[in-house]
Amino acid sequence: MADDEVEDPGVPAPVAIAPAAACCAASDAATAAACALCRKPICRNCQRFVNQKQVCIDCLRKILAEIAAEQATGARLLFAVLGGVVAAVLCGAAWTAMVVATNMEIGYAAVGVGLATGYGVLLSARRKKNFNLQVVTILCAILDLILRKYFTVAHMILTHVKDAERLSYFDARLVKIFIAMVPDLMTWFDALWAFIALRIAWRIPKPTDVRVTRARVAA
Repeated sequence: MADDEVEDPGVPAPVAIAPAAACCAASDAATAAACALCRKPICRNCQRFVNQKQVCIDCLRKILAEIAAEQATGARLLFAVLGGVVAAVLCGAAWTAMVVATNMEIGYAAVGVGLATGYGVLLSARRKKNFNLQVVTILCAILDLILRKYFTVAHMILTHVKDAERLSYFDARLVKIFIAMVPDLMTWFDALWAFIALRIAWRIPKPTDVRVTRARVAA
């Protein structure tokens, strides 16, 4: 049997012996290589590098089309805002329930702020991603953190201050007290967990980072 008829199905064919195929009118057969995605032979004239991976022109077009489709439009922004606000309010309510049940704050639970608001925005935007959605997510996460602190303070006042039990959680007097107490409420420990929560929230709707070059960039 001739050498070119020997085939081992368990071992993929080396790139160097890929069948010759012209990928452009000025193909350079001496520098032929395979696309990292479709494995089609491509020459130096046609190769592009996407995040350091060599791809052909057809695959590059598909990647750019997918990135364009990922971007959110203005029509989705309103839904994203609503989804983020709803997530923030629900998390604030859940936090209040936890404080009432345990009579204590659990700092690391703030990590859930980033996850809840981030995915609340992402899912409401139908998994679209862009910078504007990142900003929306951060604002909703901040709202959640404020609500958590407010409900905690309100609960402590309603349960420990004489005659305060007649007030509602949204009484204007409680709001004024909370605003006056804000500078004393934030500790370095709170700031750390808030930073982690906001970082998580920021990354969830972050658009895919794609760098396209004509040559491999040295690390």
